[in-house]
Amino acid sequence: MNKRGKGFFSVLGEIFSPLIPAFLASGMCAGFASILSGVSGNSAVHVTVLVLRLVSLSFTAYLSAWIGIMAAKRFGATMILGGLLGMASMLSSIEDIANAVGLEQILHQGSGGAIAVVGGVWLLSRIEGFLRKRTPAWFNQVFSPFVALVLCLVPYVFIVMPLIGFITEALSRFLMFISMNERVWVRIVSGFICASLFLPAQMLGLQPVFQSLYILQIESTGVISIAPILAMAGAAQVGVAISVLLKSRAVCNHRLSGICAGGILPGVLGIGNALLYGMSVPYPRALLATCLGAGVGGSFMAIMRVSATGLGSSGILAIPLMTAGAGNPAQNMFRYTTGLAISLLVGFLFAMVIVQKNNIKEKRDD
Repeated sequence: MNKRGKGFFSVLGEIFSPLIPAFLASGMCAGFASILSGVSGNSAVHVTVLVLRLVSLSFTAYLSAWIGIMAAKRFGATMILGGLLGMASMLSSIEDIANAVGLEQILHQGSGGAIAVVGGVWLLSRIEGFLRKRTPAWFNQVFSPFVALVLCLVPYVFIVMPLIGFITEALSRFLMFISMNERVWVRIVSGFICASLFLPAQMLGLQPVFQSLYILQIESTGVISIAPILAMAGAAQVGVAISVLLKSRAVCNHRLSGICAGGILPGVLGIGNALLYGMSVPYPRALLATCLGAGVGGSFMAIMRVSATGLGSSGILAIPLMTAGAGNPAQNMFRYTTGLAISLLVGFLFAMVIVQKNNIKEKRDD
């Protein structure tokens, strides 16, 4: 990988790494809330579930703002302005703007995701730097934040977000074709493609593509066939994390080994953000191993034709949802669990081959 590619992944790692403790805390809260929610008739448990969900939502609901703040810190922009820019993309006013200018098909709340926020804050930092160098101190204190934010918001809202929104819409239609095809070989290929690209899509903030596909399948068929396929990505990432944990300990990369060790349990529960932003994004070879392992598991799921009966968590917490498909409920749950095991094992094996010890000695290495 060239230096520019290394630099891009390194920057993303620097932005997302400070968020890892919050990813872990909110993810664990969400996981335990899902487990405890199955316990009925106990008011104390119900209150505990509500509190755990409150902690989880307090982070995830404002994730774009946290990313904006961290990106502003990395690029040298005013941190609160970075948070404001990130938060602006999640407000319902985006829908009003889209309707007013005729972009409602490609511009929505959150269009562009994390990468759009990072790009917008980078542009904000360039504008702020230009103003600081060429305007007097009184102007910088009073007017520079307003001018920089307005000059950044216009291209951010009307160019960056719609562009990513267009890509999202095109990808959604493509996934509709490949995930509902009746030909077995098409499902095998599509299962590999969908599962292997899910984590890169999550990194790019394209989750709304898959969410819209979930809703469309529920409305048309009553089940979600794409959900078990995409869940294989998280299992493969856990397998890669186990391999990277062993290798990082061997080269005394305590930071990376700590991230892997802390992210494995949430990953098993279907909460992989800590591993994604702490391991896969800064270390592209780990991401490649994850994608390949996920692809194998996704093909297996496509062959088995397991479907979910509703929206929910992934990982082992999703087992009770995987009751629809070609077999009976018990068979489908067993096939889903088998798919998780296959993805984990294949991801581990790919990582043992692809991720070398010298690749993870330092954070900036490929």
